[in-house]
Amino acid sequence: MTTRRSADRSARHRSLLASCSPDLIATAREVRLPGGFGLVELIVALTILSFGLLALTGAAAVSQRSFMGARAMEEGTDIAALVLDSLMREPVPASGDRNDGRSRAEWTVQEDSVSTTINLTVTVADGAREQQLTFHAVHSAR
Repeated sequence: MTTRRSADRSARHRSLLASCSPDLIATAREVRLPGGFGLVELIVALTILSFGLLALTGAAAVSQRSFMGARAMEEGTDIAALVLDSLMREPVPASGDRNDGRSRAEWTVQEDSVSTTINLTVTVADGAREQQLTFHAVHSAR
């Protein structure tokens, strides 16, 4: 039954084409269905792209903050190493502080009968907030 219907359709198409002028047939062959993207598809694609770029921007901001925090902690650790190294070389270290623009180191020295304990606190600014690093060292008398 499907073969008979398709044969009927083909016959109808042929009779329609025979009754039309050649210019109309050429124009009908040139008319094609739209093959590109429509306006709705373009808007949807741009919306998805904008959400992706927004997420990427947010991730970049978070990674920048993490990088600045890590950099500040590295700077604080370097300052602590310098201060502790200089205090360990002293025969009798004393309490004090040191201020270097973005960072501040404060240390206290506590002596007992066996050894001397040095408590060092380094405060470093990473742009948005301040971070504190605390170090404890034991200085033994030589």
